[in-house]
Amino acid sequence: MSDDWIEKAAAKKRLDEQREQNDLTLTLYADQGSPRYFARLAQRVRTDANRYRELSGQDIVVEPDTNTREVVVRKPSYPAVKIQIELKGTAIEVEYARTRTAGASIVRDGLVFAIRALAPDDLYVAEPGDPSVRIEIPELSRRILAPLTE
Repeated sequence: MSDDWIEKAAAKKRLDEQREQNDLTLTLYADQGSPRYFARLAQRVRTDANRYRELSGQDIVVEPDTNTREVVVRKPSYPAVKIQIELKGTAIEVEYARTRTAGASIVRDGLVFAIRALAPDDLYVAEPGDPSVRIEIPELSRRILAPLTE
């Protein structure tokens, strides 16, 4: 009876090690799969921006696909906006540079989304502040491109 604490401590240690190993494995999956995930997102962003340009008649420029880790979309006419989307490790960083009023200086802000994995082919972006909520690629594209519609 006095040795029960030893069994409990050993079981807890094994469980902690299993959780740590699982977390490391999922991080590895996210790291390895991030370029594929970003490629799918980049394609969706380009498609959505071009479709919005066609339907709205807005002057929207999707810069040529020369970098597999970056997408740039611009709306040069007022209110001007430049959206730069970059893959950095397992993070998708979105930087906005925009003019909010005529003749005003450029205002910069941005978003960061973490790429997470549940399995090698099950990657997703988590809602900032709530990693249990998945944001699917169409919704992520809509959020990223929202300033084009303002």
